[in-house]
Amino acid sequence: MSILSHFNSALTIASKDPGCSEAEIQELIAFSPITIPSDYLGVIREATEVEIKVDLAEEGQWFLRVWGPVNCIDMNTAYDIQEVFPESLAIGDNEGCGLLVYLPSEPKPGIYLVRTSYIHKKGAVYIAQNLTELLTIGNNLRLVFKAE
Repeated sequence: MSILSHFNSALTIASKDPGCSEAEIQELIAFSPITIPSDYLGVIREATEVEIKVDLAEEGQWFLRVWGPVNCIDMNTAYDIQEVFPESLAIGDNEGCGLLVYLPSEPKPGIYLVRTSYIHKKGAVYIAQNLTELLTIGNNLRLVFKAE
């Protein structure tokens, strides 16, 4: 099942680039301190730099981005994510000041929102068990934008 074709009804793809190459995936695997979740790998094989419009009705429209491998490596390096969260991988953002970070070794493994202004474990807000839950079921979509 492709996550990108089974979105929650509040989500639509605003833009995307073609999927990445296997060489880019291997580069990301070599970079990542964690086993990269298969749902994220499935997305980036299909499309990269995916910008997703989130319609929260009366609360307005927002955007999520799921990075491709090159941007993923660049952003993790730029924000020194692995210095604070040694076993993690940031895979996207909320087009604001929030990063979507996989934290598989936390008490509740999953995707967390981490503010770029406060990259610290105390500031991490649990969002979803995985990318599939976030994008297809839509659990905690509001937290991605309201937790800041």
